[in-house]
Amino acid sequence: MAKNIRVSELDFDTIKQNIINHMKNLDNTNTFKDYDFEASGLNTMIDILASNTHYQSYYLNMMANEMFLDTARLRENVVSKAKLLGYTPTSARASEATLSVLFRKTVNTEEEVKSGIRITRNISFSTNIDGVSYNFIPKINRVALKFGETLPGTGQNAGKFETRYLIEDLVVIQGDQVTETYFVDTNDPNQKFVLSNSNVDTETIQVMVQENPDEDTTIAFSKETNNMNLTDVSTTFFLQESSGYYEVYFGDNVLGKKPANGATITVTYIVTNGQDGNNAANFNFAGRLTYISGGVDVDITSGISLLTTTQSSENGDSIESIDNIKYLSLIHI
Repeated sequence: MAKNIRVSELDFDTIKQNIINHMKNLDNTNTFKDYDFEASGLNTMIDILASNTHYQSYYLNMMANEMFLDTARLRENVVSKAKLLGYTPTSARASEATLSVLFRKTVNTEEEVKSGIRITRNISFSTNIDGVSYNFIPKINRVALKFGETLPGTGQNAGKFETRYLIEDLVVIQGDQVTETYFVDTNDPNQKFVLSNSNVDTETIQVMVQENPDEDTTIAFSKETNNMNLTDVSTTFFLQESSGYYEVYFGDNVLGKKPANGATITVTYIVTNGQDGNNAANFNFAGRLTYISGGVDVDITSGISLLTTTQSSENGDSIESIDNIKYLSLIHI
């Protein structure tokens, strides 16, 4: 009866030598005892056997490694194991800076002067870091209030009023705003709402749901923060990482409201360069600048009197690393 072959080694050369030794030591036969395994067709066959064994050993070893959080190396597997522990990896984070901006505006009536101007993400600022240009936009909508005296217009603005509006703590974040639209199809059991950019800052995600396409009413869904407070009507959304991208998903009408079939889902978010946007101190105006006055976009390309940096850009960061996901997913419990 033949002796059992040794199967503990994973190295190709060792596997091959074990096969040769096994063939030389077969019981009840001397067929291969003095055979030259280095210069024969049998050598090729043994190479094939050793290669197959080596491949299978490597595959099974790596598959076993990917089944556990401690040993997994592929990001999608690490993320999947972290999800079982209730942990969602941190996305890229947009760098933030604080600016002081003085706007100049000509209006028709003194009543318009009192209303101030509403600053939205239609206003953008640019900066240069190590020869690379980066775009910054307001983090949230703000209102700039009247500053100084209101002066009568001159020249072609005669009969109007000139005034200035100041905001000294305008927080801007690095990146560009992206809007994506999805339509709910409950007949598709595999439908997913996956954001198309991997460098999204998930802290900037805003989700609006229009249940009835024939009505203008939309509902703002907020990011889930505490599952214990969820009900069947909670307008909340959830996030998970999916193959390097982030997926937005909703409740099931038990824990969180589920958008109805045919509903329109609008997702806006910021795509950022993360830590590359840090340490910017000098900002300029970028492109066409507008603010909202009386519900109308007003061109202020030539209406900026002063722009200074109160706080240089900081706190930008890259998407969370694999090693960090492993560590934090265990200690956050």
